[in-house]
Amino acid sequence: TDLKIEETEATVTIIPPENTQKQDISPTPTVMAFPPLSGSGGGVLAIASKHDGDYEIYLMNADGGDVRQLTDNDSKDSWPSWSPDGEQIVFMSDRSDSWGIYVMNSDGTDQNAIATGIGEYEPAWSPTGSNIVYSSQRGADSEIVIMNSDGGDKRVLTDNDVYDAWPAWSPDGEHISSCPRATAMMISI
Repeated sequence: TDLKIEETEATVTIIPPENTQKQDISPTPTVMAFPPLSGSGGGVLAIASKHDGDYEIYLMNADGGDVRQLTDNDSKDSWPSWSPDGEQIVFMSDRSDSWGIYVMNSDGTDQNAIATGIGEYEPAWSPTGSNIVYSSQRGADSEIVIMNSDGGDKRVLTDNDVYDAWPAWSPDGEHISSCPRATAMMISI
């Protein structure tokens, strides 16, 4: 059964495809639960929760059980996105006095910065696993940037006077959508 994940004000909710009985599954106030479920459908959500006072990354089974904290620091860690093979998670953190993009193994080990600057945020792993797209603060606005999954070969995809944000990949990896402040757009890559 395919599941639709809905972010609500304080919980992650599962809504069955037939849109019957909703089930709240997160044990703590939560933001940003990101499908797809781990790698090949392993039934694990990567979420950001404020459970310990600041945002940290957690894993949680799709039924709400087996909650595991992956990050633990005084910074805000959020916006997790699985690698397609389920081996790594990319996320954003303000560990270095501004938002940056970090990658860690799916067990929380080897947390490393791969993009830092004025503000790098909202990462999304490509369906092929070879690239990560994210928003990057550029003066008064934000642009969409793509890089290799190891942090190399950064390329700015947008260059305009609007605030480009919330990049997301098409399932085939051929397009990236983003939402400038007032309207949505699609970028072919």
